[in-house]
Amino acid sequence: MKIKNISYRDVIIKQIKKGLHDTTNILSLTLGPRGKNIVLWDKTSKPQIINDGTSIINKINNQNFVEHIGQFLVKDVIFNVNDSVGDGTSTTGILAGNVLSRGLSLIHAGYTPFYFGNGIFKCTNILLNKLYKISWPLNNNKDILNIATNSSGGDKLLGKLIVNAYKRVGTDGLISIETSEKNETSLIVYGGLQIDRGYVSHRFINNFKNSTCEFNESSILITDLPINNVKEAAAIMQSILQIDKPLLIISDSISKKCLNAFLVNNKDKNIKICAVKIPSFGSYRKSILQDISIATGASFYSSDSGMKLKNLKPEDFGILRKCIVSENNCTLISKNRFKNQIKTRIEYLENLLATTDSTFETNLLSERIAKLSGGIAVIRVGAPTELELIDKKLRLEDAKNATFSAVTQGVVTGSAVSLVHLSNFLKSFMSLSSCMEESLGMQLLRKAIVVPNRNIILNSDEDGYLMEEKILNYPFEIGFDAEYKCLTNLVAEGVVDPSLLLYNSLISLCKISNVLMHTQAVVSKKSYNKFYKISKVNETISSANFLSM
Repeated sequence: MKIKNISYRDVIIKQIKKGLHDTTNILSLTLGPRGKNIVLWDKTSKPQIINDGTSIINKINNQNFVEHIGQFLVKDVIFNVNDSVGDGTSTTGILAGNVLSRGLSLIHAGYTPFYFGNGIFKCTNILLNKLYKISWPLNNNKDILNIATNSSGGDKLLGKLIVNAYKRVGTDGLISIETSEKNETSLIVYGGLQIDRGYVSHRFINNFKNSTCEFNESSILITDLPINNVKEAAAIMQSILQIDKPLLIISDSISKKCLNAFLVNNKDKNIKICAVKIPSFGSYRKSILQDISIATGASFYSSDSGMKLKNLKPEDFGILRKCIVSENNCTLISKNRFKNQIKTRIEYLENLLATTDSTFETNLLSERIAKLSGGIAVIRVGAPTELELIDKKLRLEDAKNATFSAVTQGVVTGSAVSLVHLSNFLKSFMSLSSCMEESLGMQLLRKAIVVPNRNIILNSDEDGYLMEEKILNYPFEIGFDAEYKCLTNLVAEGVVDPSLLLYNSLISLCKISNVLMHTQAVVSKKSYNKFYKISKVNETISSANFLSM
């Protein structure tokens, strides 16, 4: 019988706060250009020396369940921002941890979470409106280079690689980051596209770290026919065995029997295979499949052509340099040998676009042209040592995501200085609330949002509180340059952050704080320091170290 333990809020607040403090303290060490590295190690892998917030938070796992609640909430906010922005996870975690910790302190002091929760909500809306007004778009390549360089830890070479990649493929294209066996880091652009469909079964996953199915030098089968017959499935598997390559199938549907046949052979490693459903709907899906077949050199097995899958031949498969299939999308990187065919297809679609009068058709054709013309830029990361390789790849991922967010959504003054000026801006709203507890919630958020900038200054061995007071006497673009340890015009220096980072951070912590503040109790497994110890002596069972109940 499993014994459950019920703990009420008044008892567990200190433990949750400890979990929050432990998490925010380690994240604060990584902030800024003078942020410190953290060594991650467990018995199953080699040590890693990094300062990436997401990777660090992934490794934190407290044995005390109640303390783990605090860490889990910070993780949840970080992952949410990482999925949408991809950078600034340490800043987000510190913001969330401080808001939650201060909120729990107010509850412990006897204040009502409903009222000061409303204060946090109102304050967040004020900040979001102000952020919208103070953010601005990136206008030139120099600004884009600055944000790419800052997000990659100040490495100008990595920043230039990201900018060159976006120049080559645009914001509609894709950028893939891979490891290289060489010491140099290089950029190569391939044809390819991404479709908004993922694998039909999670059992196809072969990269469990990213929950994806990835194949190098694979074949591809494209058809709008359903695969319902086991004989058709057998014909597909026999054909792929002849060329001994992984296979990606894009089809209308797959019956349970055929899917099980693919999964069993995939599990036994007889063949490497993954299946994806056709993207989009109606007649548009056939057009998409035709585009994919041209980009990969595959024969399109269409229901209109009268072709049957049981007559499939190895030469009907297309060729991919790489494919990455996740739960929600599929990225296809084609060989450069198909560049001329893709160019001809784009010209054909542009001619159709010039002659159509339908708004619906215009949108669809524009989307298809963007998918084909964007291409996929592959940055192959090289380094002399494995530790340096991991660190460089993580910094490139951050820079790629931050640059995309900045280009599409605009930027604000960097180094978390915008949050310091916004805290000063909130002072004038403190007196507008008629409820004292509501104004406490506003004051809570106002104090919490200055902490990331304070940590950046502390990592530079300067007085965070003193420097903060000086910053408040200047306009929004003035802040502390941690690299040179001085107050300067950060915008002129190119130190900016994606505005989307602050948007999503504030929205996420507002939602998660409301959930935690209204939590009253925790039900968990009973934990013991002593356990039954059973030993066999002279064929008799004796028990020792009984539980003290």
